[in-house]
This record gives sequence, structure tokens and C-alpha cells, in this order.
Amino acid sequence: MSVIDRIKASVKEHGYQEDISCVFCNMYDFMEKRKWMGACHAISSVLFVALSEIGYQPTLCIGEVYGNELYFDHSWIMLDGMLIDFAINKTLLNGAPASGIIIFDQDIDTGLHPSLTYGVPGRGIEGDAKIVSSTPFVVFMNSYPEDKKGLWGVVEKILDTTVDISQMEQKYEHVQRTLIR
Repeated sequence: MSVIDRIKASVKEHGYQEDISCVFCNMYDFMEKRKWMGACHAISSVLFVALSEIGYQPTLCIGEVYGNELYFDHSWIMLDGMLIDFAINKTLLNGAPASGIIIFDQDIDTGLHPSLTYGVPGRGIEGDAKIVSSTPFVVFMNSYPEDKKGLWGVVEKILDTTVDISQMEQKYEHVQRTLIR
């Protein structure tokens, strides 16, 4: 079964509509085409906006994750109290996966609960994560250098529609990442 098929099966299994499946599949396709690795802050931000735009109420999270005897700073999404993490599949370690993509608290490669622990009290976020955490959300979204529209351009690709960036900036100007410990 392909990754796309596993994404669709997970969405269906958890009783969500096809719109969320389209967002997830488009996100995965974008990550694969762009070879996006170590892009957890960007991926989580794009998913946060895309899910919000189709009527869901996700939480944009940042914190430390523990796995394989390592602590690392990370961003992810929570939706209806369940973990969604696409970036964990392509880490900064040359794209090596720390896990399969996690959708609704389930590693879609294994079908099991993630082996990683999210929101652990380690050393505290530092480096890039600390900068991202303190950067206003709209500034972060506007700063993506690979698209003249910033990450809003990626949102357009994920939603397969044009967005009014000035409206998006106003709508999301008060968004803050939730620190999970």
C-alpha cells in the first residue's frame, strides 16, 4: 500500500471527511517533490492554516520530542486531541525518518501509536525552534524564501486554490505556537 493510500485509509478509519485527506495527500506530495527535510516548523504552519481554512480547529505545537535516546526540538499539529506530524518522516539527519508519518496518533507505516514521546521537559527549546517560537506567525509565513508568496504560496498548493494573502495575514496575525511540555 502506498503512502497516499495509507494516508487516505487513516483519514477514513478515523471518520474524517475527504477534504482533510486531500490536504494531507497534497502536503505529502509537496514534501516529496521539494524533498523537504527538517522542515517541521514550515510543514506544521502550512498544515495549521490549511486545516483551519477547511473548517477544522488545529493547535500549532512546538516543544521537545524524545526518541531513540535523543531529545530534539520540533513542531507538530494537534487536531481533536490527536497528533499529526508529517515532518517526522524526513528529519534534518539527511532526511532519515524518526518515524513514519503520524496521523491521528498513529504511525501510518506501522499502524501503531508513535514510539516517540512528544512534549517532554528536556533542555527547553533552543536554536531555530526558539527563534521560530518568538517570531510572529505572519512574519514566519511571509519569510519562506522559496516562494515569492512565502508559505502562503505553499498553502495555495496544498489547498489547490488561490488565497488572498492580505486577508490571510489579518486572519492569522494573532496565531501563536503552543509550547507543549
